[in-house]
Amino acid sequence: MVKASDDVMSSYYQKITEEKLTVHQVLTLASLVEKEGVTDSDRQKIAQVFFNRLAQAMPLQSDISVLYALDEHKEHLSDKDTQVDSPYNLYTNKGYGPGPFNNPSEKAINAVVNPDINVSDLYFLADVETGKVYFAKTYEEHLKLKKEHIDDKEK
Repeated sequence: MVKASDDVMSSYYQKITEEKLTVHQVLTLASLVEKEGVTDSDRQKIAQVFFNRLAQAMPLQSDISVLYALDEHKEHLSDKDTQVDSPYNLYTNKGYGPGPFNNPSEKAINAVVNPDINVSDLYFLADVETGKVYFAKTYEEHLKLKKEHIDDKEK
């Protein structure tokens, strides 16, 4: 298993070093990107959103991290869920978290090592019915998209 992981990662080591990242950081972000995005393009955009948030010392606020901390699957998190006391909860903790949340695919690793640098957004959400991902630059835009694509659909 270690050799297989090293075989996959070996082509990325130079770029990881150039970007001043660690393998641990790449694998941790890739594990979030793995579950947050479906298409390669969305994964690259989501990776950049995470980098944008890290650059501003914002928490990543990944639902995947909370689900991992709760050890259960839900389509939507409650406010109470996002307050779970765990180092893996990236709503309440800043940074990358203690480590990967799953075993990411090479596509997710590639998205983190080669994010879409044209993305300046700080927020994203996915419509779980369609799989479409919506990106926003401001919290206000994000709330509008959440209302339209999540909240109003639940009623």
